[in-house]
Amino acid sequence: MAQKKDEVLSKRLQNNIRFLRDSKGLTITELAEKLGCSRDDIANWENRFTPKLPDLVALCDFFKITIDDIIRKDLSKVMFSLIQKGNEPKDDWKTKYLLLLEKYTKILETQE
Repeated sequence: MAQKKDEVLSKRLQNNIRFLRDSKGLTITELAEKLGCSRDDIANWENRFTPKLPDLVALCDFFKITIDDIIRKDLSKVMFSLIQKGNEPKDDWKTKYLLLLEKYTKILETQE
């Protein structure tokens, strides 16, 4: 049971990293440059491996999010909830979110 929970949290973290990067309109290479790590590191965090704690802290600092939120929350659902309530963030987040939601739906369908 604990292993299944770890897998769920790990997959959520991977999806959240990808969601946050996409929401900023950054490529994997651009995010890697901003964080001072390699492109392979970012790709691995989004697909296979959990970042080491210093890297996770750097990610959270960059995206201005807590470690708890990036691990425990499905950020795409949080954003969807904000939009539904009419509390969407500035900078045309509604349009960006809807495009990202469509992209993630396709990604999740291929993972099942």
